[in-house]
Amino acid sequence: CCAEELSKLGANVILIARNQENLDKTIAKLQPGNHRTYKFDISNVEKINDLLLEVNSDYSNAIDGLIYSASCANRVRFKDLTKDIIDSVMKVNFFGFVEFIRSISKQKRRDSSFSAVALSSLASFENTKYFLPYASSKAALESSIRVMANELRSKNIYVSGIRPAYVDTPFI
Repeated sequence: CCAEELSKLGANVILIARNQENLDKTIAKLQPGNHRTYKFDISNVEKINDLLLEVNSDYSNAIDGLIYSASCANRVRFKDLTKDIIDSVMKVNFFGFVEFIRSISKQKRRDSSFSAVALSSLASFENTKYFLPYASSKAALESSIRVMANELRSKNIYVSGIRPAYVDTPFI
């Protein structure tokens, strides 16, 4: 887990997830430090700025980085696809990341740097049946990463992405 590795390197880790039990399990595995958890549903995109204001008030140091691994997948046949399904996947997989970066870029100190990495998926360029919302959201994420990386580099904000191979999860 990235959080475990970062804590071994001496980082103070901020964990954000919608499931408190999972947050508690993860934080228990970390090396000692000033770690915090925040129970938050990324699909509440309009509240991300408020969450970051809370995080910044809890920490005197600037946030140095973000690993965005939040993801939502919804297998659905095209004939059953609705705008609500597309919206729910896009909120987590695309809009959430963009809003995190937008809010952080407004709040960060000018003299500090910030790095963000978002996890994408091979689905972003494959044509697997029933994955239209997921594949589209990951393709949008990758496009946004390229544009933000180019635009924000001059402000010491470094944005990149990772497209890992398939991971054996309960969903797969």
